[in-house]
Amino acid sequence: MHAPDRSRGRHTGRHRLERQATLQIYLPIAGCSLLIVAAFLWVAMRSHASRVSFSNLSVAFFTLPLLVLGLLGLVLAFVLLFGVGWLLRNLPPYAETLQEWAQRGAGITRRVADLIVAPLVLAKTAGETVRGALRALALNFPFRKDD
Repeated sequence: MHAPDRSRGRHTGRHRLERQATLQIYLPIAGCSLLIVAAFLWVAMRSHASRVSFSNLSVAFFTLPLLVLGLLGLVLAFVLLFGVGWLLRNLPPYAETLQEWAQRGAGITRRVADLIVAPLVLAKTAGETVRGALRALALNFPFRKDD
């Protein structure tokens, strides 16, 4: 008895995905690139083309590599996103223990920092209270030089 061949179904799915990528990504980029080059050449062939039209087409022509680089950056971001997701799913169980220890360390650090800062905050609050009380007494003092 032979085992069923399952590679055929995966191959057709991958082929379909590649065809969709070609139709949805590469074909529009290639078509727009050809249209921009054709428009640039068409304006260049015209004898009464102005500098403004050349500059507009040059800007459009030079932004095409930026579009391609942006697309490559987006693909790289997706690859990194899926790679990090895969890595997080496949980390060994002791990585969770390490994360718990790191959270405990952060909590201890936060508590120690609060203990260090507490006297400074208390002194600042007390100083502001005394300063406000002295100002209130100075404003309500009955004998002023202005009188």
